[in-house]
Parts: sequence; C-alpha cells; structure tokens
Amino acid sequence: MLACPRHGAKFDVRTGAALTMPATKPTVAHEVKVEGDQVLVRLNT
Repeated sequence: MLACPRHGAKFDVRTGAALTMPATKPTVAHEVKVEGDQVLVRLNT
C-alpha cells in the first residue's frame, strides 16, 4: 500500500488501484525488477 502524504488517500502499490477516499481513480503503477543490488523501474505513462 502507498499513501499520499498530502491527502492521505491510499493506493495498491502493485496495481495502482485507489483503496481509500479521497482517491476515486487509480494511479499509474510501474514495473519494478531487482537485479543484484540494482532496482530497475520501467515507467508507464
């Protein structure tokens, strides 16, 4: 779960789905992969 520090809305970190108000729409989720000591992120727009 990921929480917005400004409004307190919570999102599912895996899918971007809005879990609590005031969020009513999902946010973008990004693909993450760990290789050794590197964290790789594929940005979805």
